[in-house]
Amino acid sequence: MSSISPVGSICAGCFKRHLRPSRTLLSGAHQQIRGKSKIGKKATTIAVRLRQDLPEYGRSGSIVAVPMGVMRNAFYPQRIADYISMSEKLQMKRDGIVAERDPTFGRAIPEALGAPVNVPETTSSVPKYNLKTIKPNEAFELLSNSIPFSLDFYRTPITGVGDRGAQEEPEIRTDEAIKAAPSTDISPHQPTANIFGSVSATDVNLAIKTLLQNNGMHGLVVLSDEDIKFVNIAGTHTEAVRLKQLGVYQYEVRIKGHADPIRRSVRVLPDEVAVQLDRPRLDAGSAILDGLDETVRVPASA
Repeated sequence: MSSISPVGSICAGCFKRHLRPSRTLLSGAHQQIRGKSKIGKKATTIAVRLRQDLPEYGRSGSIVAVPMGVMRNAFYPQRIADYISMSEKLQMKRDGIVAERDPTFGRAIPEALGAPVNVPETTSSVPKYNLKTIKPNEAFELLSNSIPFSLDFYRTPITGVGDRGAQEEPEIRTDEAIKAAPSTDISPHQPTANIFGSVSATDVNLAIKTLLQNNGMHGLVVLSDEDIKFVNIAGTHTEAVRLKQLGVYQYEVRIKGHADPIRRSVRVLPDEVAVQLDRPRLDAGSAILDGLDETVRVPASA
């Protein structure tokens, strides 16, 4: 009786696959794993050319290094600086030129010149606060007098079939009507059309910080995004910390150590309203502060 070979019981296809080397073995021989210490660091700044004299950066026409987010959201939309071309970057590399900002530009240092320092006494209606001893009641009074009645954010509405924004225009309250309404009784309007992007508590926080900085009161009150909250929100495309539709909303600013919040309004308007109200059309991450003599441009978060 003849014996049966164990190889004969295996089909030809299975036998060939058994002899073929696996892909995992071949890929493991060519795969290279780079250690964490050898991973290259990504650049966080970019070389730009200033269009105007900018304190603590440099003169007009000079090439300085600024953070990418600041250039994208603030300097370029506000025409403060321009991007440089690739040929200029290559020429700077050949010449060994490094883009650096001048932190001393625009800051007078009379002590270095040996001249006496004379600080003129100026009268100001803004009360003097001590950063180390400011109290919650003082912070509440400061923000109540500094934050305007309304913040206007301009966004591009999403147009489409069945969109309410294409059927009806959002009701726009004038600045006088907002100022006449009590700050503690601001009725929000029903949201209308959806928008590209959103308006978040971070945008409102940046607007308030920019206002305090322009008035020389930056750093007196420390606000975080968690201290700002939208209230009485209606609609399916809105959240407690983010607005995604056109309309008028309420927001509250909470001061740590103070019981009562500061309540103001936010208007999310389409881009065309900036032209109707004879206001400058800002980029999508900007806000206009009502009740002020100047327009404050607030960049969005990077």
